[in-house]
Order: sequence, then C-alpha cells, then structure tokens
Amino acid sequence: GSDGETHQGIFDLSYLSSIPGMTVMAPKNKWELSDMLKFAVQYQGPIALRYPRGEAYDGLAEFRAPVILGKSEILYEKADIALLAVGSMVKTAEQVREILKDAGYNCTLVNGRFVKPIDQKLLEVGQAFALERGQYLKLIYVPSLKPYLLSACTVGIGFCWKSGVAAEVIGLPNHTIGMHLYNAKVYLETPELFAWTLTVVLLSVGIEKLLLRVLRRVLR
Repeated sequence: GSDGETHQGIFDLSYLSSIPGMTVMAPKNKWELSDMLKFAVQYQGPIALRYPRGEAYDGLAEFRAPVILGKSEILYEKADIALLAVGSMVKTAEQVREILKDAGYNCTLVNGRFVKPIDQKLLEVGQAFALERGQYLKLIYVPSLKPYLLSACTVGIGFCWKSGVAAEVIGLPNHTIGMHLYNAKVYLETPELFAWTLTVVLLSVGIEKLLLRVLRRVLR
C-alpha cells in the first residue's frame, strides 16, 4: 500500500543528523539494506536507516564489504575524478561513472554509507587527489556540516524571535510588537490582535528565509 507522498523524505537526512548521538545510514542496494539492518540490531545506540520507497536496487551486488561504524566503501578507485554518493544516489553515481568512462575519464566511486558520522577516509581520498586546504574545506568539511548548520540556524532563529516577542509581552517596553499584542489582548481589540500576530508570523518567516539564503550563498 501507499506509504506517503514522494516529497515527505526531502529533509529527513538533515533533521536526523542534527539529533545528538544519532547515527544515520543509507544503503546503496537491497543487500546492503539487509547488512545495515543486522548492524543496527546489534548496535548500542539510536540508528536511523534511510531507504527509498518502491523496489530496492539490485545492482553492485559484488560489492558487499562488512558494515563498520563510520566507514565508507570504495567501489572503484581511479585517478581522474572522485564521485561520492550515499544511499540511492550510488546508483545514479554508477551511471555517471559509466558515462564519464566512455568519455575517457577514470573515476573513483565511493559509497558513503554513513551520513553521520562522516568517514575520515574521505580525507584520504582528498589526499589522493592532492586537494589544497581550501578545497578540503569546500568539498569535504562544508558539505558535511551544512545540514547541521542550516537546521540549527532554522531552529535558533525561530526560538530567538518567539522568545523576544514573549519577553516584550512580559516586560512591555514602549513601541514594541509585544506591547501592542498585550494591549490588544487586554482591551479585546480583536482586529489589532490578529494584525500584530500576523506581523509576528510574517517577520519570522521573512527573517528566517533571508538569513538562510545568506547562509546558503556563503556555504556554496
């Protein structure tokens, strides 16, 4: 039967990764899904296992290295280009690798396996391709930290804004949104109450989107 809309899994890796102590895994095919389930059963701690709806991928069956906490799986090791993928995107990366191979490029293909914690061997891949310090930051560290940073900023902005308005309602400083909200509630001024509430919501959404847009540009 149906298990939800297709877009309901867009943000799962981001919000699950922001949970302290959570391990997040994503299998490349149906055999790795089985191996990860067995690993999760014996693991002493919370684990989120992310797999897509529908049929499981049955390709790459010859690659079945043991599942070790925080360790990725190098499927092909070449010299020109490195492709890093996790979960169902490994299938897409394999297709891209074949296209690049036909075009004359030799590609390393790495199955990330773990979204959290990140595999330190990815740094070794960077060393193999002689990445500079700035490239390490841009290509490995920033993509690893980006989901956590964006999630934390989203939650933090929301809490800060709501806490600020709540403090204004209690302290009633002059000419503030909180003061107007309090007065509208006390004097039963319903239109004003709805207007200031809508103002709080719109400003909250607007500020959040603005700051997140700035962050995304900085983290590109």
